[in-house]
Amino acid sequence: MTDEKRNALLVVAALLVTVTYQAALSPPGGLWQDDLFKPNTTTAALSPPSLAGGLLNESNSNITAPHKAGSAIARRTEFFIVFFGCNTLIFVLSNVIMVVLVPPVEIIGFFLAAVCSMLCSCYALSLLLIVQAPEWTLDFVPYLPLIIVALAIALFHLDCVCQLVFSFTKKFLE
Repeated sequence: MTDEKRNALLVVAALLVTVTYQAALSPPGGLWQDDLFKPNTTTAALSPPSLAGGLLNESNSNITAPHKAGSAIARRTEFFIVFFGCNTLIFVLSNVIMVVLVPPVEIIGFFLAAVCSMLCSCYALSLLLIVQAPEWTLDFVPYLPLIIVALAIALFHLDCVCQLVFSFTKKFLE
């Protein structure tokens, strides 16, 4: 791969990471701005008032579910699940592409892998807070950067081992 193509892929991957991270912080439908721990109902007229002064037919049509400030408004919809599934997949794959294109062999590659893993950890923590995940899920997030760096290094070494085995097999079969 040429340096020009590699640099273009790095720019695209960095832009995808930026866009998907921002989408996680500002999910579709927005975030609740207040805490509400019991259902809230407001009454609304079912029919417009008449000139004759008839009684309004009222109904509890606007029901707000209990929620915490900072949680996603649309988190209980199928669209939200699909959106965040695709968003997370693009985010993780873009980080992996950056780490693969700049392998953690030299110091700059190691720092990029460390930054990408910390970014993935922040993304995971934000996602868990936005969807109001159970408390026990927040316990593993501090270890996420270490897991991601270890996986990135393992993938790089696996690639090196595969290339070594391929070259050895090629020489052996000739």
